[in-house]
Amino acid sequence: MLLYVFMSIAVFGLEPPTPGTSPGTAPAAPANATAPAIAPAPKFTPNITYTSYPREGAPPLELMLNLAQPADLKPGEARPCIVAIHGGGWAAGRREDLNFLISEAAKQGFVAATVSYRFAPGFRFPAQIEDCAAAVRFLKQNAEKYGIDPDRIGAIGFSAGAHLAMLLAVGGENDGLGMKAADSPLTGRVRAAVSFFGPTDLSSKDFPPNTTQILNGLIGAGDIIDGVSKVDRAKKASPVTYVTKDDAPILMYFGTKDPLVPHTQAYGMLDAMTKSGVSGRAEIIANEGHGFKMPEMTRTLKDASEFLLANMPAVPMPTDAAPAAGTPSR
Repeated sequence: MLLYVFMSIAVFGLEPPTPGTSPGTAPAAPANATAPAIAPAPKFTPNITYTSYPREGAPPLELMLNLAQPADLKPGEARPCIVAIHGGGWAAGRREDLNFLISEAAKQGFVAATVSYRFAPGFRFPAQIEDCAAAVRFLKQNAEKYGIDPDRIGAIGFSAGAHLAMLLAVGGENDGLGMKAADSPLTGRVRAAVSFFGPTDLSSKDFPPNTTQILNGLIGAGDIIDGVSKVDRAKKASPVTYVTKDDAPILMYFGTKDPLVPHTQAYGMLDAMTKSGVSGRAEIIANEGHGFKMPEMTRTLKDASEFLLANMPAVPMPTDAAPAAGTPSR
């Protein structure tokens, strides 16, 4: 949890305590300095059901998100939105781990959501990305209600959540990832994505044995399942598989001492993005692991915030207008 507290402090421009002071001790202010304004507490709404699945002999499985909105959000306003996706090897973790992050985002003017998704191995891929795409569609569908600009939704994820954030940037309507529902013209695609130490090519041979075991939970360990080879299942679950020229920009971070996701995962994704003309970049940081230390955490998360904003510019387009011919659905 402490990791996410530092993430929230860094990514939205708030500074950590001055070295040598305790977290509750403010540094001495210069003479005649004006006290900084304290952002009002955002409106926080937990446990919003964004989709559900029927279960035989049991109540429906409800998937929820927590939402934070700026305190000064006015009726009719449409703010940019950040969807935060937690990690945990696609098999654990809680959306609540990112509550602090989305609350800080709301203090800075964003509407922000942290989402839950179905876990492996009980639910194999593509269940996880289907759920995240459904959450994005839900936010677009309810954009007016929650004060969201449906054309300015970005995603940020950590580890397994980073993998899912990248899929939201590259997944197409016909890729079998649940990006588009049959009953809605909206898609689960986002305008930009930031990945912190997320795997890009699950078919790669550069993963350590413990990560291979985690991947087996996501895609299945058998050589052939339902007539599909393990290699093909891994490729289907890989963001690098889906990169095309119309994809959203992606920013990736890796550490050279990551024991779970090797930094070499950056190379194939960058090659695919270069070949297709997709904008973005990767940073490989020496001696960082699966979760960055200060001050790199502060620097990278501030850069991530700037990247999302720069790649989600306001686009004046009526939300009820039909897309022009050849224009993909949101």
